[in-house]
Amino acid sequence: MNEEDITKIFEKLIKIRNVLKNKKDNEINPIYLKLDPVKPYLGKLDIKIVIIGQDPTVKKHKSREKIKFTLNLDKKGVLKNYVEKIISVDNVYATNLFKYFYTCPPADTIEILNYHLNENIQLLQQELNYFPNLPIITFGEPVLKLISKKPEKDMKYYWNYKNNSSGYKFCEKEDSKINRIFFPFPHQPTIARNGFYKDNLENFIKFFFDNLKNIL
Repeated sequence: MNEEDITKIFEKLIKIRNVLKNKKDNEINPIYLKLDPVKPYLGKLDIKIVIIGQDPTVKKHKSREKIKFTLNLDKKGVLKNYVEKIISVDNVYATNLFKYFYTCPPADTIEILNYHLNENIQLLQQELNYFPNLPIITFGEPVLKLISKKPEKDMKYYWNYKNNSSGYKFCEKEDSKINRIFFPFPHQPTIARNGFYKDNLENFIKFFFDNLKNIL
């Protein structure tokens, strides 16, 4: 993938956003049209991992204006530091399942993401086709549940919550709406406030790398 490919993805995204903004269901939490969607982040070196986030809609509107790339990986900060616990951002392609902004963070209106899922997941699959042999990780439980065919299996299931690391799991291809295996990671705020995930992050990262040879 190169910048020209990202431009093509972005053009398709604008068309999708223009269609979705007119859906009646969109009244629950309207798409925020005053800002451009956020572009995927493409590392400068060989891409070794794909990261999928949810959407860029932070609460503070002023802060939204500063977000130009997925997960703010073009800037120093907690999200970049989090990613670099796993791998250098120079080796990452990061994209959001929903690349545009909503009026409010959709955590409390998760139904709007379900209403808009099909169009966005099709675009995501087109992106992933550029990286057919790379491992995928997701950030946050909402993304996990949106792209899994078995949403009852939450983050606690994959991380064997409160138990030992021998029970870690990844989402199998047959359980994935993107037709790819993926490893679910909690989003950075969850890591920061939850001692279990914080204490087990290093072990889950090791689990991730130890299993790559078995799935690629």
